[in-house]
Amino acid sequence: MEDVFDVLVEDHEEIRKALAELEKGPTAATGATEDQLMLRKIMTEELIIEEAKHEEIELTSVWPAVRGHLPGGDQLADRAICAELEIVALLAELDQLTSAGRSSSGCSARSPRRPGSISTSRSGRCGRGCVRR
Repeated sequence: MEDVFDVLVEDHEEIRKALAELEKGPTAATGATEDQLMLRKIMTEELIIEEAKHEEIELTSVWPAVRGHLPGGDQLADRAICAELEIVALLAELDQLTSAGRSSSGCSARSPRRPGSISTSRSGRCGRGCVRR
């Protein structure tokens, strides 16, 4: 049986691969067919679902343990959560662009669009006090 860390490492790799596939795949701007755009939409939706599951594990299991057991754990967890929120924002924007049938190139993080998430301001500072890159 895999432990939570093995699962999260696998998730990270799968998410990287999915993002790479989306990045190199055809878009509306590069002349993708309707079928290719539909596949892209499905891949984006699956990626968003998998990232949400991944984030939930981290938020409920990993970061509380880091906070409770590591010196400086609060700061480490806050930085990691901000990084996760940046990913959530990018995926939300990617989903909007894919839904609109436009190219996903040039998308940039603005603010997460998940209810209950730590919010970020336009300055790029998340509610935990860290600054997005």
